Amino acid sequence: MMHLLKVSGFCLGIMVYGLANAQELYIFTDPASNIPAKALSLRVNSMVMPMRNLHPDQLEQETSLRISTDLAYGISKNLMVKAALYGSDMFQQGWQYEAASFSAKYRFLSRDNFHSHTRMAAFGKLAFSRNPYTMPVGLRHFYPDGNGGTYPHDETIQHGADEQQLEGNHSGWQAGIVATRLEHKLAISATLSALSRFDNGRFSVPENYASSAMQYSISAGYLLFPREYASYGQTNLNLYAEFIGQSTLDRQGNFMDAAPGVQWIFSSKARLDLAYRFQLWGDMRRFNRQMALVRFEYNWLQAFAKKEKTAG
Repeated sequence: MMHLLKVSGFCLGIMVYGLANAQELYIFTDPASNIPAKALSLRVNSMVMPMRNLHPDQLEQETSLRISTDLAYGISKNLMVKAALYGSDMFQQGWQYEAASFSAKYRFLSRDNFHSHTRMAAFGKLAFSRNPYTMPVGLRHFYPDGNGGTYPHDETIQHGADEQQLEGNHSGWQAGIVATRLEHKLAISATLSALSRFDNGRFSVPENYASSAMQYSISAGYLLFPREYASYGQTNLNLYAEFIGQSTLDRQGNFMDAAPGVQWIFSSKARLDLAYRFQLWGDMRRFNRQMALVRFEYNWLQAFAKKEKTAG
């Protein structure tokens, strides 16, 4: 009987994680909910980032690729931790390892009903990057040649960014709070956090660039399919709309991005995300203003739970 109850509870946990909370598995932000206790989650993220917006007269039009791997673990239902590794060809020729980050999230409020809940959590993050603060950008200028025409002159400048970006670009810390409201098939979440970057190893923060900022976001997720729940093996289809903004504290600058996305959840354990993030408005210096993301995630529920001994 006890074994049957454990199996029933395990299946219920899968259903709750895979269906009831599906709408709040946001793509670019995290909800106040955590992964289940004793669960292990592995993510592989592929981000394609056009760099053509660095400078209006940029000579080279390049697209960078960043790949990151995240590993998260649910210590309890209220506390989860995550570690991530990043690599890209953004700051150099050829793809190479560039950064690592460590984060934790603690859920301190939970008011749950059968088809709804309200949750709040606090989170913190540390990131360590070996990238420089600036990257070389090739420019082409045209000067009069004295005969009514022009001649080109190419030069290379060092381009930097005021944006505080801890997913590969910069070393720094982030701390904030997130609140999430789930109502049947719709989940809405809001996040507010402070960020500050520090030296990237041997690279110091330039004096003419921002070193701290506030970041804020509003995310919404809607469970489109299945229309009616039949089993935890059903494939879920979720639609997302996220808005992520940032304002620097020690310099003037801000931006607001939009990030629509679509997500499939398979057997309540695996998920596939497709999303595109782009700047709506802003005057902040950034390395890129667009990003296409593909993510695959797999979850092992009760990954380190003790197995029950059977009588011989």
